[in-house]
Amino acid sequence: SEEDLETIKKNTDSYKQMRRDHDPFYQTVYEQDMVTMDMRYLEKMKIFSEIEKTIDEIRAGAHEMNRESIQEKYGVHPVINCPNLEEADAMVNACSRISAGGDSSGGVVEVIATGLPPGLGEPVFNKLDGELGRMLGIGAVKGVEVGAGFKVKDMTGSECNDEISAENGKVVFDSNNAGGITGGISTGQPLVVRVAVKPTPTIDRKQHTIDKYTLENRELEAITRRDPTIVSRIWPVVENYTSLVLLDMLMVYYGYSMLRDMKLT
Repeated sequence: SEEDLETIKKNTDSYKQMRRDHDPFYQTVYEQDMVTMDMRYLEKMKIFSEIEKTIDEIRAGAHEMNRESIQEKYGVHPVINCPNLEEADAMVNACSRISAGGDSSGGVVEVIATGLPPGLGEPVFNKLDGELGRMLGIGAVKGVEVGAGFKVKDMTGSECNDEISAENGKVVFDSNNAGGITGGISTGQPLVVRVAVKPTPTIDRKQHTIDKYTLENRELEAITRRDPTIVSRIWPVVENYTSLVLLDMLMVYYGYSMLRDMKLT
């Protein structure tokens, strides 16, 4: 289903708050100020190495994730960050069904950034959409698309073009197939980017492989811990990666603005 941006933002914020309130590791690390924002990387790593020794103890103190109470208090799904509760249930059920068969599943993560000024990015090198494409470097990500993405292959020019109109003295777009980026530069519209996440490769089913020493054919059946999907965990990485790209572009934008205003003598 298509949810409006306000609903998506409200539900996402509520989901994040719910996770903070119920995550025992967040409570231990951040609520107790064991790790603070002003700490250097190595300082944090020292603390995390100590926390690792007590993971089982911390996990044992986790709050119960009661579906009914969470939905009543936060209005969100306890497992999936999806603004539509029915679709979230469908996702969980599908993942559970696939996992019960010893397999894993992939999916899509969508990030929407609003309030961007027009003009972020470059027309040739360091295009904004090109920089977002660097998210292919995130583990398990196999595809990145902006706006209508791969759907543009089935569109005509008149269908794909985001026509411009004037409304109350302001320039507005009639659509957003470009996903907020045209010619490598932000348009001021909501930026829409999606990443395709592959299924977890470690599965509970026999697969063909080889013995790397003898090069003989073998069958592999994993016996290690495995996740049925990592889509529900990777979205914070995608969200923060997008934020870092936008912050970099904003700093470049400010730098150009300062140079433009400088008087050369």
